[in-house]
Parts: sequence; structure tokens; C-alpha cells
Amino acid sequence: MTSLKEDGVDDTFCALVNIITAIIALFIYLLILAILRIRKDRFSAPVFSQMFHMGIADCIQLLIHLFGGVVTLVQFDMPTRLNQV
Repeated sequence: MTSLKEDGVDDTFCALVNIITAIIALFIYLLILAILRIRKDRFSAPVFSQMFHMGIADCIQLLIHLFGGVVTLVQFDMPTRLNQV
């Protein structure tokens, strides 16, 4: 359990919390999106279509958080140009 920047923050713990919460949230989110997509008879109003598309955007963001947790866990130092994005 070390810190890449030697700032006293445990990077392994932070990365594991980030990964675990992203996986749990992504799993629950995908279940909700599957229900919205499968049960079209109950969720046919236009607002549910908007919720579905916003959920897809949230899932993409959760995948990026998951990637950030993995990068922190393996202590990969991103290139400067990529880090600025």
C-alpha cells in the first residue's frame, strides 16, 4: 500500500474504492436500463426514452471512473498530454 506521489494518501485503497463503487453502480444501472428497454409496455412515454439515453451517458462515465481506478491501482503515470484531457 503505497502512494505514487508520496503525499501520504493510500493510492491502493482509493483505487479499490473507486473500482468497487464503479462496478456496483454500473451493475445496478445496467439492470435498470435493461428493465427500461425490455418493459416497453410500461415505459413507453418519451420521458423514459430520455432517461434511457441519459443512463447510457452515465454508464460511459462510470466506465471512465473504472478505468481511472485501474490506472491508479497499477500506478501508471499518464503522459502529460493525455492527463490534460
